[in-house]
Amino acid sequence: MGQRNEEAKKSDVADEKSSVKKPETKADSKANAKKSRDNSGGKGDAKPVQDMPIPVSPSWVRVARDYPIWVDLKKKEVIVKGRIAIQKGALEMFACPKGTKEHESVVAIESPAKFVHLALLAVGARPGKPVAFDPEYRPATGTTILIDVIWKDDQGKVHRHRAQEWVKNARTGKPLQYDWVFGGSSFFTDPATGERYYAAEAGELVCVSNFSTATLDLPIESTAANQGLLFVANSEKVPPRGTPVLMILRPKPEDAKNKAPSPRDRSGASKKKDSSDAKKGGRP
Repeated sequence: MGQRNEEAKKSDVADEKSSVKKPETKADSKANAKKSRDNSGGKGDAKPVQDMPIPVSPSWVRVARDYPIWVDLKKKEVIVKGRIAIQKGALEMFACPKGTKEHESVVAIESPAKFVHLALLAVGARPGKPVAFDPEYRPATGTTILIDVIWKDDQGKVHRHRAQEWVKNARTGKPLQYDWVFGGSSFFTDPATGERYYAAEAGELVCVSNFSTATLDLPIESTAANQGLLFVANSEKVPPRGTPVLMILRPKPEDAKNKAPSPRDRSGASKKKDSSDAKKGGRP
């Protein structure tokens, strides 16, 4: 009986030791932090991101916890995830927020437009003014923004292209020859509710047809009425519909260095009382 009790005591001690957690070392802490960051798609407690063409870099800082958009402050880049919306067809946008104008955009991003605007400000871009049509045409102004797109094919090979390679002139067949500028869109207030909205949320994030609501627009006259400058998706370059992509936006270095802030509100977007003239220049 005594021997049996002694064995039981030894067993209890062994169980107690096995249940005690070892103190977390510095190496363990770093490994757990990296695992958490990799699973969340960025720093902090954020919604996980799936189907990334490339892994999230440790230098990326998440802009919004519920959306796959980051800034790399060292490289002065904005990184936002999306998918191919159309592989061929007429375009008014290069990129739009998901659930808006996918039928005429190459890329549908998985973030609201306002976070792209905010992220561009964070990496040094300065908004100018959106396009104007009255009393005469005035092109959009602002920091020049360079855009690349990253995607991975079925064989696992990663590709990186300038966004212009995915857009071509419908008449000449040549790739888009112009960079975008940070016009900055505008805000308007709903007279019925008093709520304030960022106008580009309707779809006009990165435009190839001029919109006074565009966050990024071409600094040339390129409306739906100008038949010589209609653009289409370059189906020979654009990957299949639904392909995950990363859109990389960065201020052109000389523009980011020399451009002074505009006398606008803190958000960098112009204000409007209503949206009655918000969509001049493009098809409704």
